[in-house]
Amino acid sequence: MKRVQPMLCALLVIVGVMPLKAQTRPVMTNLVFINNEGNVITKTGLGRVVVEITFSTAMDQDVEPVIEFSLDDNFNQSVLTFPATGGWTLQGDNNARVWQGDVNITTNLPSTGDGVYYFRVNGARSAGGSVMDTTKANAVLEICRASITIDQKSLDFGTILRGEASIRNIVIRNRGCEPLQINDIRVPAPFALINSSRAFTIQPGGFVTLAIRMFSNTRLARQDSMVIVANKLRPREYPVFLRGVVRGPEIGVWPSVLEFGKVSIDSSAVRTVLVANIPAKPDSLSDTLRVTSITTNIRKGTFSFQPEQFNLAPGDTQYVRVTFTPGQPASNSGRIYFSNNDLPRRLISIVVRATSEDNSPPPPVTGLNVSWGSRFSGYTNRDSLYLCWARTTDPSGVSQIRWKFTRQPIPPGSNDDLGSGGFVSLDSSTTCAWLPLRGRIGTGYWYCYIWFVDGRGNSGYRTAVRTALRYDNTPPGRAVIGRASFPYGWWFNERRSYRVRISLPVDQAKRYVDAAEVRWAFNRRPASGEAYSGRYIIPGNAGSTVEVPVPLTQEQCGENEIYFWLADSAGNVGEVSTASSTKFTYDACAPVITQTTGSRNRIAEAGVAFRDTVKITDDSGVDTVWVEYRFGGAQATEPPQPLARIAGTKDSFEVVIPAGAITRRGVEYRIIARDSLDHQAIGPKTSTCTTGDAWVALTTRIGSRGISRIDSDGRPVPLAAGTSAGSYQLFSVPLQMENPSIDSVLADDLGPYDDKQWRIFDYLPQNSENNRWLEGKDIRSFKHGRAYFLITRKEDIIIDSGPGATRRTVCPDTLTLYEGWNLIATPFNFPVHKDALSLINSSSPVTLRSFEAGWNITDVMMPWRGYALYVTRSENAGNLAPIRLVIQPRATTSRANKAVAESRVSAPQEWQIRIGARAGDLVDNDNYAGVRVDARRGFDALEMAEPPVIGEYLRVAFPHPEWQQPARLFSTDFRSADAEEQTWEFTVSSMRTGTPVTLSFDFQGRLPAGATVWLIDDVAAMAQDLRGNPEYIIPASEKPLHRTLKLVVGSLDFARDQAGEIDLLPETFQVFQNYPNPFNPETAIRFSLPRAAEVSVRVYDQLGRLVRTLVQGYRAPGTQVAIWDGRNDAGQQVASGVYVYTVTSAGRSFSRKMIMLK
Repeated sequence: MKRVQPMLCALLVIVGVMPLKAQTRPVMTNLVFINNEGNVITKTGLGRVVVEITFSTAMDQDVEPVIEFSLDDNFNQSVLTFPATGGWTLQGDNNARVWQGDVNITTNLPSTGDGVYYFRVNGARSAGGSVMDTTKANAVLEICRASITIDQKSLDFGTILRGEASIRNIVIRNRGCEPLQINDIRVPAPFALINSSRAFTIQPGGFVTLAIRMFSNTRLARQDSMVIVANKLRPREYPVFLRGVVRGPEIGVWPSVLEFGKVSIDSSAVRTVLVANIPAKPDSLSDTLRVTSITTNIRKGTFSFQPEQFNLAPGDTQYVRVTFTPGQPASNSGRIYFSNNDLPRRLISIVVRATSEDNSPPPPVTGLNVSWGSRFSGYTNRDSLYLCWARTTDPSGVSQIRWKFTRQPIPPGSNDDLGSGGFVSLDSSTTCAWLPLRGRIGTGYWYCYIWFVDGRGNSGYRTAVRTALRYDNTPPGRAVIGRASFPYGWWFNERRSYRVRISLPVDQAKRYVDAAEVRWAFNRRPASGEAYSGRYIIPGNAGSTVEVPVPLTQEQCGENEIYFWLADSAGNVGEVSTASSTKFTYDACAPVITQTTGSRNRIAEAGVAFRDTVKITDDSGVDTVWVEYRFGGAQATEPPQPLARIAGTKDSFEVVIPAGAITRRGVEYRIIARDSLDHQAIGPKTSTCTTGDAWVALTTRIGSRGISRIDSDGRPVPLAAGTSAGSYQLFSVPLQMENPSIDSVLADDLGPYDDKQWRIFDYLPQNSENNRWLEGKDIRSFKHGRAYFLITRKEDIIIDSGPGATRRTVCPDTLTLYEGWNLIATPFNFPVHKDALSLINSSSPVTLRSFEAGWNITDVMMPWRGYALYVTRSENAGNLAPIRLVIQPRATTSRANKAVAESRVSAPQEWQIRIGARAGDLVDNDNYAGVRVDARRGFDALEMAEPPVIGEYLRVAFPHPEWQQPARLFSTDFRSADAEEQTWEFTVSSMRTGTPVTLSFDFQGRLPAGATVWLIDDVAAMAQDLRGNPEYIIPASEKPLHRTLKLVVGSLDFARDQAGEIDLLPETFQVFQNYPNPFNPETAIRFSLPRAAEVSVRVYDQLGRLVRTLVQGYRAPGTQVAIWDGRNDAGQQVASGVYVYTVTSAGRSFSRKMIMLK
């Protein structure tokens, strides 16, 4: 029994516990908040919110849960009941586990303000009757509501004038944390909302300022309220009290139309206008009326007002006196304006109408201009006079012009007092009229009075304008010739004046000379009195005889007859059929020199005297004749030679030029003749080009073998001989050859064409780039002004031209050029300076390039040599306009000199660097990079193209295909002075293999202060300071050289940027591997110095024996280079193999191996 009892107790305990487990309390498993769209939320503002609670078991549907919420997480203070109303939702098993209720969040609910609210639930009971424990929900709800604050509860507008506006502002603020929706604003009249819509939204923390205006044209006192409506707030409406007073004057004007009727312009009329200040009801809203001005839109000065300014108390009136004083006839209609302080009617107006009439006479005639028909004012012989006058200003215009003729100065007594005159009707645009004379007045002196009649019939006869005239239509008598200053047969020249005494006819009855002019004509009786060669105006105080000076010109040279007749003041001309005449002999002309032979005979034979015949004529006789001559193109003349008259002739002379003057450069001559009156002539004038000083050019024919190139001592000059590119020469022939073929000119001296012995090339710029060079038999025939490249291995060869003739030297010669490079020569057999050259249809500078082992710039074209000239077509020339080179035949005494490029640096801020190159006997020196004040971006007139190359050439060039020129490579690249730091890229090309290229840099002008100058060779990884060492060597190579280098001018930092990874100023002493390696025949040994120091560079063989000392001396800091050409110190070529070079500086040495191959 003792053992059974404990087991029984345990069983009872177990049995007793089982009913308790069946009645477990319900558990809240979830609580969420849902908005109207069915979305779960954690934040809300004003409006409906649904709360949903989920339990772990079926719940009693008759018992709703109690929801409490608080801003306190621990629910120690301000715990509120969440007033949600709702019900249970049945699940699929008909059990209720979910409860939903909704709450409307308002401005008062919750009352504890906005923030994050915590929730706890209790009171719910399970279906089995178990009550849940109070449970804190995991969910929170942030409540954020809008809040309205209005800064003023009332607006007082005070007192304003009618028609005036007053504005006051109120501010609405949203101090809540959700947008505040204003749904409506209601404002009563006479108040109005003027700056906002009636519905709008204010964001949290924001505000809106409302402008409220009070305005009324009616006088009143008003108190009312505006209402601001926010539907989501409680309360919904928020009133603002409004009050204000509108007062002021009110003007009245009578009558509304003021009629004056018709008023004469010499009088005035008066009318009155009543102005009143209408009082208000009540009187306290009235005010004083102030009229500040009275005006009208009718012409100023027509109306006046009295008074123009006044004040009226409420209920008072004022009469205004309006006076109309017309100034001209017109129909006046307009308005009268009363400016006042009644704002709605501040410019009140009434209609005014008035008509003015004018009976005054028109103004007098002004600006009178009479066409008398003769040279003398006041005299006429015409049938009518033509009158013009200034346009009148009469308002009605002019309808007539009237005039009166009378022999006595008696003005018209009435409008119809015309005497022998008359009238002409006019329109408004007429300002001229004819006044008939013939048949109305007779010969003699007359007075004429002229006046207007206006469009209203008013006459201006009282102010008639007077003029006078002498009427005469009879011709004067005959002129009688007396003594002349030179009798017939006496020759005189322009230094002596010719005068003739003339007797004039006198009107005995009227006792005055009946003539005003003496007229004359030469060598033919005139067809009419107006066909005169000259005339003389007789002075007014002249008697019956006058001495008439007759001007003469070269047209009167020789024997002449002169005819005289008269004309009077009225324009009557004497009978020319009875004109008097006399003769005279006059010589103002130089002798006339004419050539009797044609142009074919003006060809001289070299070394043979030239003979020609000229004819020289002169009216007074030839006194002296001589000939001057000079060599072709020369300016100085040889001593003049007199010419002898050919026996048996009167005016033929023989021209003789001695044989010694007929040279192979041509000859020029002219004839000078003088007559007995010291007139001198130069001639003969030819049909071909002749200068103002009348030189005649003779073409000299050279027969037999022709001409050859000679030096200044007259010795023949052979062709340069050789096989290298430096042996090429530009060749030309300054002759117009009879046989210009290559065989005739060259083969007879050089032998048949053999490109192993000699070669010749022709350059055609008009062809495509790949077809511009022609060789040998394909070249064009020789022609003056054309140059060719020639090379020969034959020595002491003298080229003669074969028979031909010199170019005519007086006239300029013209060559046709093409865009790009042209190979040209002087067509004359004497030197020509480039100042004698000019271009047509091209604005390119004339820059001559000569070729002596390379291209150079020169300023003189020598005969037998050739030159390259680069041209482009002018912008204003058409695409088909030919480019011409005009060569003036002016010989220069200077020899060919290289152009001095340094002279081009003129302004202080300009500078340039001349880049020269040498490879053996090949040179290319005229290359420039620099800065010019007038340089433009891209190609301009400062740039020079790189000439064409031939054979084993050496070339330094600036590549610029973007300039879009016929050439792509240029010898110059000038930049604007705007930038102080510049970088130029240029190429170095050499077809001479096995020879190093040495570049030299010559600084000209002042470079920018503090600027460094560097040459950067990316291929060799070299950067050289050109201020410290202005010479750079590119080692020889077995392959042609084509390398791009950079020239940098600027600060050290700028140069470092351009150099990239190449060190400009190394920090340590370094020795680099030679380049190329292996090498043949040369290699470059590079080393760098951090500072200036003594340096030695030596080459040893494999046994340690010294072969060559390349450098021994002081060197500047930076990267340096030493070139070894594979020779020892004795100049002997060493064998192939391995060698060691050692570079020593500041006690340190570095050695490296190199391999020479053959």
